[in-house]
Amino acid sequence: MKKTLDKLYENSPEKSIQPPILILSDLHMGDGGGSDDFKANSGVYQTILREYFSRGHTLVLLGDIEELWEDDLVDILLTYPEIFSWHKKFLQEGRLIKIVGNHDIFLEEPKYFSRIKTVLRKKGHQELLLHLPPPSIPAMKIKLGEGEIFFFHGHQLDFLSNTLWKLSRFFIRYLWKPIQIMLRVTTASPARLRRKRTVLEREYYNWAEKRRKVIVCGHTHRAMFASSVRKEELKGEVYRMSLPVYFNSGCGIYTDGKITAIEISHGEIRLLAFYLQDGELKVEVLGEETLSKIFNSVYSQEP
Repeated sequence: MKKTLDKLYENSPEKSIQPPILILSDLHMGDGGGSDDFKANSGVYQTILREYFSRGHTLVLLGDIEELWEDDLVDILLTYPEIFSWHKKFLQEGRLIKIVGNHDIFLEEPKYFSRIKTVLRKKGHQELLLHLPPPSIPAMKIKLGEGEIFFFHGHQLDFLSNTLWKLSRFFIRYLWKPIQIMLRVTTASPARLRRKRTVLEREYYNWAEKRRKVIVCGHTHRAMFASSVRKEELKGEVYRMSLPVYFNSGCGIYTDGKITAIEISHGEIRLLAFYLQDGELKVEVLGEETLSKIFNSVYSQEP
């Protein structure tokens, strides 16, 4: 499995992106129905987009943005047109990069977009053609000062979400979704499968530690900063990750109304939690460090 990340890293493009950068993942935007876990936090996210567009940030969407295992993109576009409009504004200014996840893997396929365009025209929603998400890329690397950061979603080390993703999608779409609506429970994901999540985190960290690579990913729905949990307690899951190589942007479907993200700005990297209070966007800093200190810690030790 680790060879999968080696290949992904070797084949990933090096992008020229200048900070400030805001990285989010795992929004799982749905159709607004009973299985749409993003619906409760959609107002927070739209406020984030408005605020950080004005601040001049580049937006990196790190996979599983649209919930295409459960829902059709046409229905998602109809549910959240304002959000897609903001994404388009970032894209038009060259400030949007989308990296593919397992739940939005169709966005790698040009044929998928052709079908969606046909459906939108037939339904009389030509205006939404302008808001279609751009094709996603598998991963990327960016140079920042004396170091490099490798971005990918994280499903590549998850056998069910990568190799057997079609089978997993069938289960989620046709078996789990009706149960989720009926019982009003949140999505069955790595966030709810504690052992699976811990195994994945260990794999991410071991790969990055051995190769001395700073990585930012998502998929597990648990925010991590410099290889340490910040969003929630480990709850008995103990695994020593001493080198600050692993960062995770968390997700946009926390049930406490918060959305987490990684920000890179002014020579620092931060883990942020966003929430609304009396209609205003509040930001909680869960972790912060200078990039130079992170890179020095990583590169100064022998592999």
